[in-house]
Amino acid sequence: MAGAESILQYYFNLLSASIMHPSTVNAIFESSRESGKAWLTAVKEQCDGNQLNEDADTWSIFVRIACVVCSRCESVWRSIKSRIFSKFTPKRFREMPISSLVHMLTLFISFAYTTEICEVSEKTIALIMSVFESSDKDRHEILLHAVHCLILLHRERELDDTRIANSLISMMDKLTEADASGLYAESYLYLAEKGIEVVSLGRFLPHMTSVDIGHILETSAHANRTPGCLWNVAVEKLLTSDFRHSIVFLSAQLRSRCEHSPLLASQGMSAISNTLLSEKSPSTDVALKFLVEFFHSFDSETFFPVESMLPLWFCIAMTHIESDGELRLMSWKSYVKNLQLAQQMTTTAITSGYNK
Repeated sequence: MAGAESILQYYFNLLSASIMHPSTVNAIFESSRESGKAWLTAVKEQCDGNQLNEDADTWSIFVRIACVVCSRCESVWRSIKSRIFSKFTPKRFREMPISSLVHMLTLFISFAYTTEICEVSEKTIALIMSVFESSDKDRHEILLHAVHCLILLHRERELDDTRIANSLISMMDKLTEADASGLYAESYLYLAEKGIEVVSLGRFLPHMTSVDIGHILETSAHANRTPGCLWNVAVEKLLTSDFRHSIVFLSAQLRSRCEHSPLLASQGMSAISNTLLSEKSPSTDVALKFLVEFFHSFDSETFFPVESMLPLWFCIAMTHIESDGELRLMSWKSYVKNLQLAQQMTTTAITSGYNK
């Protein structure tokens, strides 16, 4: 493999000589701007394919050959690794054009995928962290997408990504609310999947689009812990046309709260009931959809304090009567898995009536 190492070193020096000059945009560059997932998919295709694309540029050819050789020869990898990471210092990383930045990060991600994921990821994250704060919005996008790639790689292989996640949080905190809320939301999804709370979320939520908030609610629905600001936004969105993600999120979170603290679950249900029964609510249709989803989310072993639900339940029972005089509520029997909950509600309702 001595000949292969010499060839790799020659081409790497050749490419490095022009790294500070803009290069032609290729397909991987476009993927890097799209998302971390798209970028990682492009890297895998480049590394795993039987042959290179006809339009592959010099960097793509070098990355492919380097990954094949280094994954098969430890001595070549050790030699190339030390030269690559010593040659590209934070200063050069900060000054190179975005096209070159994508080339270098693609090389690092490819090595993490094919050769040595832990050490390459650690060195790559260190480089990214060193230049992040002094970078502009466009570079932030590339740098964070590279971090997303590394998180995805770790999770695919069921490796601990705690250190990368902590680095991601540190970088997210350095973003500005006005012009980077979308990038923040995209990054937050990787943390929400693991139920990781981020204190700065409250700063960015007011600046996010409904689509971004919907994605966060969907991803966070079954997390054991979610920030209070996210719960408040979900309750507020019950009064908008984009209420579906809120219904799913709040129903799932009520179940989680009930398992850990029935009092907290009762307080949460009271807040939802007050919102859905307020004058701001255009109709009781959303309340009906919420209760149907709420019943869906419970099983026979979950006990819920129903007193906080009664005002909402009575309102739906009185306002959704079918033409034949039967309550539409009766059709919920096909939805209700927790019959004990339904019996408990009936008993509580009767008792409340007798006590008045």
